[in-house]
Amino acid sequence: MTDVDVANAETKPSRFPEVLNPWLTAVLSGSAVLGLLWVIVQFWNPLRPVDVTVVSQDALEFSLPAGASVIQKLALTYDGRPIGKVSLIPVTVVNSGNQPIQAQKDSSSKEWILALRSTNKIPIERVGELTREPRYVQAETEPGPTADVLHLRVTLLNPGESVSMQLGLIGGGNKFSILAEEIGPRIPNLRLATTTGSVRNRIQNAFLPPLWVVSVIALLVLASIDVRRGRIPIGPLSWHFVREGTAAMCLFTFASILFAGAVSWLISWIVYWVAFR
Repeated sequence: MTDVDVANAETKPSRFPEVLNPWLTAVLSGSAVLGLLWVIVQFWNPLRPVDVTVVSQDALEFSLPAGASVIQKLALTYDGRPIGKVSLIPVTVVNSGNQPIQAQKDSSSKEWILALRSTNKIPIERVGELTREPRYVQAETEPGPTADVLHLRVTLLNPGESVSMQLGLIGGGNKFSILAEEIGPRIPNLRLATTTGSVRNRIQNAFLPPLWVVSVIALLVLASIDVRRGRIPIGPLSWHFVREGTAAMCLFTFASILFAGAVSWLISWIVYWVAFR
């Protein structure tokens, strides 16, 4: 090797920073996205350390055929009065936090009492037996002060444990919901929530709005960057064709809803798995 080659080798810039730069950018971008998701999870996570979720499922309505009321041996009655139909709704009370639910040590009562109430004042009754998960959970129901209230008494409900029942709504109908509230001595810092479907649905519904807002802002920022660089931001359509039209907003909204729905679904499974692992 001549002196000229040695000098050229010494003055030739190294390509190592050029190769490292894309990877460094990807790592920093990924870290920023993960950090943002972590903030969203910590701030909007609906589950708290002391947390109870009351889950109601779809109602099953049943009634006797028309004209059956004339048969005395075949009739629906409630409190001695004939009724037309009854709706059955499965309800589950689950400890969705990470601390046990029980009466305070300084309380005169050894039980925590939860009142289940129908929102439209329809009388409710427990139908069948309680299902305890696990079976050693000590819980029982009793009628409330009015016909539309049922009390659930629980001695101890550890994280992940639940009590399930079927509530019969006298008179039927599908336009109703169940409210839940503490009665008697209150448990400090308890978050009590009602939802339909499952605890995971409650988590997903909590994350969906903020993720949708974040995804809309992210798409608008990316679109503005592409416009400044002279790129086509939305498929085969040019930005100049749709930037001031409703088509752009529809595309942004649709894409952001898909993104927010997918991410909230993924986060809900992760949070649910961490809470009930």
